[in-house]
Amino acid sequence: MTPSINPTLSIFDETFTKDRCSDYKLFIQVSDTMLVYCVFNRLTNKFIGFEKYNLEQSNESIPFEQTILAILEQKPFLSHSFDSVKTIVNSNHTVFVPVSLFDETQKENLFSFNHTLKSDELLLTDNAPNIGAKIISSVIEYIPRFIQKIFPASSIISLSAALTEELFVLYKNKNTSQNAFVHIQQKQFEILIFAENKLLFFNSFQYKTSEDCLYYILFTLEQMQMNPEQTTLILSGEIEKQSSIYDYLHKYIQFITFAARNESYYYSYRFDSFPFHYYQILFNLNLCE
Repeated sequence: MTPSINPTLSIFDETFTKDRCSDYKLFIQVSDTMLVYCVFNRLTNKFIGFEKYNLEQSNESIPFEQTILAILEQKPFLSHSFDSVKTIVNSNHTVFVPVSLFDETQKENLFSFNHTLKSDELLLTDNAPNIGAKIISSVIEYIPRFIQKIFPASSIISLSAALTEELFVLYKNKNTSQNAFVHIQQKQFEILIFAENKLLFFNSFQYKTSEDCLYYILFTLEQMQMNPEQTTLILSGEIEKQSSIYDYLHKYIQFITFAARNESYYYSYRFDSFPFHYYQILFNLNLCE
């Protein structure tokens, strides 16, 4: 019997029509605990659909693949032919390699200089033309393999690459020398620092407590010689102002803002019901080549 998986958040504009998928772009973000997707109407330049599923809240005895298939059975239009499909897969560890030094046959060795590839992981290689690099990321092996099986037309990009490329495009030619970008996930967060159209710093940190987040962020600012009293943190991902992480950060960092909507696009008025910064990386996926 196919399990019933209910979305924790489901929003569709009244203009959304299931038989017009060829006019839409489908953007997906997936991890072992979460599936989120949004629908973008390329003709009107507008986001018109969004759903989120917490996979970890489903029956733990149900495999990941079966859970995703259950969602597709409940939402058959997701299997229709879209104008394009892009999928972000959460990354564990990341290495940036200048294009001039990259060799596809040596990517495992390049990655192993900094990290150990686990037996249940594989490596994704993404182009990052804006910073002149190749991004090698480790991801849970079964996720991209299964996504490629059920969405064969989908391009797959690591979260690290999507975040880097999107932020570069959004803040290109802007003064970001006093900004630090922090993307919060459930057990991990990323920090990026740009200046003069160059990526100066990227790292991912595993954390268990709010104190961990504060320590790693302050440590990064110190290493980058950035004054916490003058630096602006720009937050995205799973964080709210009424959270312990935010409270700890604000004790030491005065200037904190949340990622704003990309005004190059239109959004259904129904999207006003949730914080945009939660899913900034998904809504800006169109910026990734």
